[in-house]
Amino acid sequence: MHAEASSSSGPDAHSGFTLIEVLVVVALIVVMTGFGLAVIDGLKERALRARAHGEMAVLAQALERYRSVYGDYPWLNDSKSDGAGELYLALTGKTGPKGDELRDEAGAPVSGPCFVDSVQFSVGNSAINHSSGGGLLFLDPWERPYIYQYKRSVNQEWKRAGFLLLSLGGEAESPSSLPADGLLSATYRSTGDACDDLIYNE
Repeated sequence: MHAEASSSSGPDAHSGFTLIEVLVVVALIVVMTGFGLAVIDGLKERALRARAHGEMAVLAQALERYRSVYGDYPWLNDSKSDGAGELYLALTGKTGPKGDELRDEAGAPVSGPCFVDSVQFSVGNSAINHSSGGGLLFLDPWERPYIYQYKRSVNQEWKRAGFLLLSLGGEAESPSSLPADGLLSATYRSTGDACDDLIYNE
């Protein structure tokens, strides 16, 4: 008698994964990776916002020291300026409160007191071309200039008691108009949550 070979149906019959099982595992890995990256991005954004708050506090203190020396905050030279260039020049001792270059009795340019250590900040170039400043400005953690607003002349109606300093954050669009009277318009408020908590009002 010959023993007939029978097909094995025991536990050793399936020694590998099916295609569906492999695809399910890959899909789960992709989903979990997506959640992990979203959490990391959120933590990174919070860290950048915290850094911006800290930098704006340093700039605000420097502006107060500037005011104690010169009697006023730095003025803006141009009605369309975002104030970034003027802020850098004033706080690094290049210009006086009305945006004029500091000069000695003979008319030669001199440096005034420096109110902030620019090494603490990212510094970049701007389109503003001042001979003494080289167009430098303070950049926020998203590599965008800090916006500084203050009055431009004695006759200008400035409705705020002090200056306005803000960062637009990483995703906000640049506003089409700047607050000439010191009050924030809906243009700034409509830029989303990247704006509201990155404003320093003095």
